[in-house]
Amino acid sequence: MRRLLLPLLLATVCASVILFLAIRDRGAPSEAVPPTGRTTEQQRRTEPSAASRVAQTTDDARLTPDGMTQPQLPGGTQELSPELARRSSWTNPYGPSLWQAAGWRFAEDSMSTESLDRSTAETYCTAEFLREWNTFSVGLTVDFAKSSGASDETSHQLVLEVVDRSSGDSLRVTLQPDRAAADSVQSGQAVLLREIPLADDFEFGRVGLLLTPNRLLVRGNDRLLLNVTRPSALIGQRCRFRILAPLGTTIRELRFDGE
Repeated sequence: MRRLLLPLLLATVCASVILFLAIRDRGAPSEAVPPTGRTTEQQRRTEPSAASRVAQTTDDARLTPDGMTQPQLPGGTQELSPELARRSSWTNPYGPSLWQAAGWRFAEDSMSTESLDRSTAETYCTAEFLREWNTFSVGLTVDFAKSSGASDETSHQLVLEVVDRSSGDSLRVTLQPDRAAADSVQSGQAVLLREIPLADDFEFGRVGLLLTPNRLLVRGNDRLLLNVTRPSALIGQRCRFRILAPLGTTIRELRFDGE
């Protein structure tokens, strides 16, 4: 009888142990697996940071105040004569034939924005100098006279662009009362390159822009405001200079030098 009870007791103990282990394993939490099949470390390496996501989703809306519009330049291709196209230095070039413009009035010593048909105070006037450059510098004095219905932000604002006419890509500088910013615009999408705040009492007055083979520098009243890398899409490209400004803007003492 004792010989029969011993194997039965051992079998019962073994069965209890097996049952206990099965219950324990069933209740243990399993290791989480990302739904994409990548490990968490792989996700950290491949997912963009918050800063890069902001840069990727930035568009033209951040370049201008809400509600501002830009009129289309006159249609057709406008070019300088070969002689003028080779000219490297220009002082007070206010001849209308030197510009492709919408909403600007040209005088002997200045150029000023004026009302367009059905335009409002929330409209940019656009002027593009017809000379194309590899590298150049431009200096100008800007005066603002607040237009009726315009806010301080929109009436004291200047946008300067270096534009590749073949692709439409550009390097855009926005000067506002409280900030100066540079954006690279490619295929209609803008990416912020650099932005700085400005003091409340800062006035632009004299503005300078220098485009080198690989850099863009912007000065305001002899202060260096921006120093950014020239976008790769514009390196080696011949570009035009474009001004966008609200109503009530006057440009004086304009000078170009370059090649």
